[in-house]
Amino acid sequence: MSMETVEVDYLVIGAGAAGMAFADSLLTETQATMAIADRHHRPGGHWNDAYPFVRLHQPSYFYGVNSRPLGSGAIDAQGPNKGMSELASGAEILAYFDGVMRQRLLPSGRVHYFPMTDVEDDATIVSRLSGERRRVKARKVVDAAYLSPSVPATTTRSFGVAPGVTCVPVGELPRAVRPGASYVVIGAGKTGIADVTGANADKFYGVENGYGLWVLYDTDGSILEDYFGVSRYAVLGIAFPEIADANGKITEATSTLSDLRLRAEKFFGDNRTYVGFNQATPGTRYFTYACDDGAGGAVAQNAFRCTATGVASEGMSGFAYTINQSNARTSTFTSRPGWNDSLTCWVSKKGESC
Repeated sequence: MSMETVEVDYLVIGAGAAGMAFADSLLTETQATMAIADRHHRPGGHWNDAYPFVRLHQPSYFYGVNSRPLGSGAIDAQGPNKGMSELASGAEILAYFDGVMRQRLLPSGRVHYFPMTDVEDDATIVSRLSGERRRVKARKVVDAAYLSPSVPATTTRSFGVAPGVTCVPVGELPRAVRPGASYVVIGAGKTGIADVTGANADKFYGVENGYGLWVLYDTDGSILEDYFGVSRYAVLGIAFPEIADANGKITEATSTLSDLRLRAEKFFGDNRTYVGFNQATPGTRYFTYACDDGAGGAVAQNAFRCTATGVASEGMSGFAYTINQSNARTSTFTSRPGWNDSLTCWVSKKGESC
């Protein structure tokens, strides 16, 4: 039986963020044809395997493909991300990439899409369901899956589990809870740190019968404060690196200023002016935020400067950080012995210089 042959200019391996962005740009800027092969049943790469409560760790509009924005550019009005740009959920990202594939790439007539397939070294595509094989003749092969991440949900664990102990990926915890149980979150990587927080601890802890949760690393004390209502400073024997020398509070300022600059650049790209981008300047706990033209006037068409000023009642008096349209950053400390001013960076530790 003869093998079907597909002739294209490019064979793109992987329909995740990298593969989809490459295909989208290729479609826009060239007349090339392409075949996209992916092991998943739909576009989106590792988001097909991500935990249900995971969200982007960056504003939605800076993720995805060039031809179509992800999200609406909204500013979150509640929750841990209040006052900052929306962070898309896994479900939103998958729906977005599916729309890009079915409403843009495939209708072009220049894209062949082969989901649920593996690609062999000789560019033969093999169906993971039927074993059907297709030969791809391409001028170039682009391996967009070369740096694909490995997540616990699809990886064999490297340690043993004692009899009677249930061990599941973090994403299965909401379905694995049971009365009287206690839980150990293993690992201090991004999953262990970011995915179990004060914002979602109620999925695992505090249900009526009193479940137990042991988090090996509570990044900034948010579980203690946001969920349990216990001040992070009232607990002895637990180390939060970001809190040393007020660093946990400073993180609020630097992350918010970074987000403001991203919002400003997006606004400028849409309107060719910075005027108006800061209409919803966020209000947060440890700092207040204001934007001007860099000289004390209103935000200008081609210039802005945003300043984070420490709130005295939260122990941050004398702290001030700025960022402008050129991404230039400054740090100023008034009556703060041991803290060094900087005209070139954000200083986050006492005694630090840059």
